Amino acid sequence: MLPFLMGSTIELEAAQGWVLGSFSEYERAVDEAARLNHALQTEIKIIPAETGGRQLLRLVAPVLSGVDSQDFKRQLGNLGIGNVWLIQLSDQQFEVSVDRSVAERAIPTATASLYYLIVGSFLDVSEAVDVERRLDRHFSRVSSESVLAKGKVFHRVRVGPLAESDLDLARQQLADLDYSDSWRQLAKPGDVIAPETVDDYTSIGRYASGGRGAIPEREEIEIPVRGPPPKKRISADGESNLSGSGAAGFNLAVLRRASAVFKSPDDRADSAGRWNSDFSGEYRGFEKNGLAGQGKHHLAFSFQTEYYRSMNDGNDIFAFVPFIRWDDNDNDRSHFDIRELTWVHVGDGWELRSGIRKVFWGVTESQHLVDIVNQTDNVENPDGEEKLGQPMINLSLTRDWGVLDFYVLPGFREREYHGREGRLRIPFLVNEDLAVFASGAKTARTDFAVRWSHYIGELELGLSHFSGTSRAPRFQFLPIFDANGTFVDGTLIPVYDVIDQTGLDAQYLVGDWLWKLEAISRSGQGDRYTAATFGFEKSFVGVFDTRVDLGIVTEYLFDDRHGEANAIGDDDVALGVRLTANNVADSSALIVWVWDRDTDEMLTTLEASTRIGSHWKLVLEATIFSHGDRPADSAPGYLFVLMDSKSELGFFQDEDFLKLELTRYF
Repeated sequence: MLPFLMGSTIELEAAQGWVLGSFSEYERAVDEAARLNHALQTEIKIIPAETGGRQLLRLVAPVLSGVDSQDFKRQLGNLGIGNVWLIQLSDQQFEVSVDRSVAERAIPTATASLYYLIVGSFLDVSEAVDVERRLDRHFSRVSSESVLAKGKVFHRVRVGPLAESDLDLARQQLADLDYSDSWRQLAKPGDVIAPETVDDYTSIGRYASGGRGAIPEREEIEIPVRGPPPKKRISADGESNLSGSGAAGFNLAVLRRASAVFKSPDDRADSAGRWNSDFSGEYRGFEKNGLAGQGKHHLAFSFQTEYYRSMNDGNDIFAFVPFIRWDDNDNDRSHFDIRELTWVHVGDGWELRSGIRKVFWGVTESQHLVDIVNQTDNVENPDGEEKLGQPMINLSLTRDWGVLDFYVLPGFREREYHGREGRLRIPFLVNEDLAVFASGAKTARTDFAVRWSHYIGELELGLSHFSGTSRAPRFQFLPIFDANGTFVDGTLIPVYDVIDQTGLDAQYLVGDWLWKLEAISRSGQGDRYTAATFGFEKSFVGVFDTRVDLGIVTEYLFDDRHGEANAIGDDDVALGVRLTANNVADSSALIVWVWDRDTDEMLTTLEASTRIGSHWKLVLEATIFSHGDRPADSAPGYLFVLMDSKSELGFFQDEDFLKLELTRYF
């Protein structure tokens, strides 16, 4: 028996250990511990642990004085282990041995098996990327692995894990997508449990990959190329479609730079471009007519297509994403936009991204204070989640101390607003033609931004600064009088100030708790002010002995401008419930209540979606405004509400609506 299984005591300077992996099979834990013990020349302990009601075997390496943690992590990276995490351990835990009899008592036999459907194996990484990205639009769990077989590296794309009862439906969906030769593979917990997540399933319902088991009995070696699933967003800068690691694709830079084993003489330098498109029909029904007489029924259609191509052995990536919307009521909502027209070049430790792009910053659910690079597509969706493409040059540097992004943002895009027949809007129209700019360059001004992001254990940090034209304008009211001098209407003139904003976003994972923070300090719009949103999301995996995951979201929104702040965000509490079905249809729902503590007004939103077969997706959304004071139906009544800081949602009391959207993917 190897020394680390004989109960020998390790002399520690600190009772801490690096968790290198978690296993449910004793043999695999022993084999992996032996491999790491030989490679690291460090005694690896096998320690029983319990999580989510399941017993696991953890591999733990002691934290020794005089050993640089970054050097140790680099050694682990060379062995295929990434994102290790620290735990506090008692001396007794380090002294206790785990022999086979203890392990067999601790790890019960699984009551049900899970399987992967292997869609294909590719020598060309870019082909695997294209297949995975296509399948990710149709399945809730798509992952990748690389194996060494017959002297070559193959890049597998797989769907799952799935229960045996779901295999036939998944095979049929794959056949509809022209992947009819899939074969099943038993999913072993020792293969798929990530050291940084431990639980098989995460709160977003995607199977965690990255746990490093022993070499399988077949002549193939698993080469880990994917990190853990994202805690919320795929990546800090929204590059899920291009080069960011996450649930939607390989990180081409990591694949290319991680090891020379990925260089194969059979690999092709370029991949054929791929088109992915979707067509959506949307119906919005309102409970009442609008204050300005708008109708209850609104029909709209949209089309978005994406062209993606990798070139030069993955060093260069091109993406083109145009979007068009037609609305039968609101001409100002009918519009065309280039969401992305991007070229990305990957170098050693750096990436250059240029063109029209979308970048996302932020971690909280109820609002995104730090997200400021792109202009909001205000007519597309009232929740502010949709963004217009922004011309930019982005240099990204990857170092041991984090990722540093520099942004040059030439040109400014004004925010668009609904027309006379559009909803949701207040009774006074916004006159975009009269927009006022603090900068003499107006829309030709070049803005700048910089952001540093880094992981420190389970803490994810982002620190950003933006200098440029504010994406959200303030408004000047211009009254309109009739010939008798009576006030009859008014118009709002957007004013775009030049601002400086410093932002901080952070999230910290502690077990099933994910703590979140976004905070900003901004100058340029009156006195400097600060605002923050902070809270947590608590996850319950497999509630009521089902596959369903439940998440509870609680956040507090603060702005020290109080009455001068936005209607939502000055002194509000948000409470949300997220349900993830973890089924083949990728069904999920999120309901959020936002309560204004000053005015007692409340906003309720619902978002739910499910896939129908392999080509369709149905989305249901609803918004309800309550406890607000509806204005008197006259121009003076509207003006009173506009000026009353205690009636922030008064204009929207008749704007409750339900939206159904059906999307067809091609």
